[in-house]
Amino acid sequence: MDEYLVARRCGTNNWRCDTSAELADWFNRKVLSSVYDRANRDATPAQVLTEYRLLVDEREDATDDLSAELKAHGIDPDGLRGEMIPVEIMERHLKACLEATDSPIPRGQPTERRIESLRARLSSDVQSVLSESGSAAGISSDEVARVEEVLVLVSCPTCANATTIRDALEMGYVCESHYPL
Repeated sequence: MDEYLVARRCGTNNWRCDTSAELADWFNRKVLSSVYDRANRDATPAQVLTEYRLLVDEREDATDDLSAELKAHGIDPDGLRGEMIPVEIMERHLKACLEATDSPIPRGQPTERRIESLRARLSSDVQSVLSESGSAAGISSDEVARVEEVLVLVSCPTCANATTIRDALEMGYVCESHYPL
């Protein structure tokens, strides 16, 4: 497990550089899947992702239905949350125990490719949520809307200027007056 975390953190073995938050989320989803397996609760990866996000949501109303469903399967939602690790613990483990440091831009992987990879993953996550929502409403997967493109905007911390990441990289700034890249 530790070698895998280091490879993902440092961008080796054909992995991109993952942040501590991404690795903590990945680890926690693995914990959730493992608990589901032990409780014989079937769940697709998209369902695990959705339910993980609900479990870590701090709004109680967001997790009430899921908590009741988990209890019906013999899973203690509070105990499950207690098994999950916070980002700070993952960060400490990566740096202090494994001496895994990341680089802001992984060697051999230009910023544009990293951004496209992130956009593709976000599009996939949004598509999964749409598909699940449609299935829950009795809509077939053929009828569910398709995600065509995800636009990510960056904004100047000083004024109201905003632009797409692609445009900011091409121009060399988010806001010419306040926020050069």
